Amino acid sequence: FSNRTGMVNITGLDGSNYAGTAAFASWPTASTTPTFGGVLNAVSGTTGRTATLNGSFFQGGPTNTTPLYGEMGGSLILNGTGGYLGSGIFAARKP
Repeated sequence: FSNRTGMVNITGLDGSNYAGTAAFASWPTASTTPTFGGVLNAVSGTTGRTATLNGSFFQGGPTNTTPLYGEMGGSLILNGTGGYLGSGIFAARKP
């Protein structure tokens, strides 16, 4: 995380695979949470699609064994030719 960017790959989402880079949009301060976002392009499957990714890192609750920001969640918006649209949400927790 020191570069504040990372590679994102999504495979098999509605017949397409996506790849791109996500970057921190804001770094945490005493009053904010760290947010990230990026645009991914379809690299196989149905071409001409993009996925816009936005999310945040979160601190877990009292049962979280991972200190600081061990969880993340966000949204994904898909766009493509021919009026193709899709959306979804995601959540993850560091084991």
